[in-house]
Amino acid sequence: MNKPNLNTQSVLSMKGEGYYSQKTVGAKNAIDKMEVLIEEAFKNIPKVDKQGSHVF
Repeated sequence: MNKPNLNTQSVLSMKGEGYYSQKTVGAKNAIDKMEVLIEEAFKNIPKVDKQGSHVF
């Protein structure tokens, strides 16, 4: 029986902040596209002062 080739080094598409293979490039794209949404969400978190009151 032939063993499958498990050499992931041959299909890596990104190295730096992590490794993404051709099989997981969809997940990388989804994560990258979420960055803008997350930054906007942080900007819209209500601010609270030391007494617990909302600051506008």
